[in-house]
Amino acid sequence: MKRAMFFDVDDTLCNTGLLHSNAFRRTFQDLGIDAQNFDYLGVSGQSTEQVFKRIFGENSEVRVTEATKKKQSYFRESIQEASPMKGAIELLSYLSLNEKKLYAVSSGSTTSVVATLTATNMIRYFAEIITCDLVKNTKPHPDPYLRAIELSGFRPSECVAIEDSETGVLSALAANLEVILISENSPDWARTYPVQHFESLEPLLRKFQR
Repeated sequence: MKRAMFFDVDDTLCNTGLLHSNAFRRTFQDLGIDAQNFDYLGVSGQSTEQVFKRIFGENSEVRVTEATKKKQSYFRESIQEASPMKGAIELLSYLSLNEKKLYAVSSGSTTSVVATLTATNMIRYFAEIITCDLVKNTKPHPDPYLRAIELSGFRPSECVAIEDSETGVLSALAANLEVILISENSPDWARTYPVQHFESLEPLLRKFQR
């Protein structure tokens, strides 16, 4: 029996992908970076710092820090435009009423994740919020989910992770968790991993209600 549910936030619970993409593009423009081929889906699930380390290199700390702060600022300006994914609030409400412990597990910063969950009226459902600020290594490393397991007090077999990206799936699997993938389409990479696939949160809610 599953007793704890670990939810990714961006594009799993909250419709924020476009907001993040726009914030990256504005940052690239400010810094004179050619973003013509930038695809946010290609970096989905990674922290902002990870993305800029790939662009500037691991040793470009000053440029990475500057770019990260700028992108986060642009994203936070737009947070009020964030909305819950279809079925998100209904699912969280149902799980809470059925005494499941809920945890948000994100590669985002604490400030951005708390603001996003507050703007979408979902923060009230979570016992804890685990972000990139609270672990040494963020997704795809298992650290965020290992931290969630520790905080929950349950065994990995009593927990399940709900994710939308390959980065998040890898993190959860590395922590020995059962994983549910939420994706409108079935990406090719998903066939490589032992995950359950649902097109949205609405059929997942129906599964739990059976």
